[in-house]
Amino acid sequence: MVIDDLMNLSYVDERRFVWVRLSGAWTIDELCAKPQSILAECTARKQDLLLLDLTELSVGPISTLDRYKLGSSIVLFSKKLRKVATAALPSFIDPDRFGERVARNRGVNVRVFSDPDEARRWLLEKD
Repeated sequence: MVIDDLMNLSYVDERRFVWVRLSGAWTIDELCAKPQSILAECTARKQDLLLLDLTELSVGPISTLDRYKLGSSIVLFSKKLRKVATAALPSFIDPDRFGERVARNRGVNVRVFSDPDEARRWLLEKD
């Protein structure tokens, strides 16, 4: 099945950090292509804190290779953003946090949460 750009990207009004919400159906290639435009928005807003809200993405099977691609796709955040909090449905999160580990091993200060409020709290904690 081919999904043609059905994923929506929107920004939530928040002054303390950039909050991007991704929703709808997605493909791994489409999802991995979003970090470039998200980083551009962070730069334009002069923010180094980012909340990636994936809680409204449709969830299907996610392979280990897909998790690797996702973790690798945010490497461009490594020297540009101080913290990246990701909120996702529990069924989207790998129990071993493989994608998170891939990104952290590449220098991204990222954490994945199933609770958006917990993600925001971590994001705003002092380093």
